[in-house]
Amino acid sequence: DENSEMVKNSPLKIKAVRKALNYSIDRNKLVKYLRNNIGIPAHSGFIPVGIKSFNPDSVVGYYYNPIKAKQLLKSAGFDDKNKPEFTLHVTDDYREQAEFIQAQLNENNFKIQVSVEKTSALRQAVNRSEYLLFKKSWVADYADEENFMNVFYSKNFCPNGANYFHYSNPEFDKLFGEVQNEN
Repeated sequence: DENSEMVKNSPLKIKAVRKALNYSIDRNKLVKYLRNNIGIPAHSGFIPVGIKSFNPDSVVGYYYNPIKAKQLLKSAGFDDKNKPEFTLHVTDDYREQAEFIQAQLNENNFKIQVSVEKTSALRQAVNRSEYLLFKKSWVADYADEENFMNVFYSKNFCPNGANYFHYSNPEFDKLFGEVQNEN
């Protein structure tokens, strides 16, 4: 089908491209200029500051590093003339952030388009796994690690759960299940 063909041929299938994408976004500037310094850039994984298991020493995340991004893209077969291309799907609420991300990525050897869509259309497309790159919001229901890890559990694939990107890792699922059984 068309969707599986899109996924199969996407540069996002290449881990080096996904890492380069992360090294190409200056989260400090994003928080400073687009969030009026409200918030803390997520540099240390998906467990946020304020949650008891947050440990920036144990999880080394992504910082803005255009040199590393360029090296990773080169290792994946991309350069100034052959750039990975994506469309970032957002609602109008995130247009400014998306344009910032688009500019950052375009400066770092990506070719990014932004598609601004109605909320209902974006929600439906994401639930049907039609988009590879999108901006969606999610708010934790309660301040516990489980709430944040839950979105990576493969049994929570959308539309039945908040794993919108269909992340699947058998080892993570096993460990997450064990922790769930301890509670």
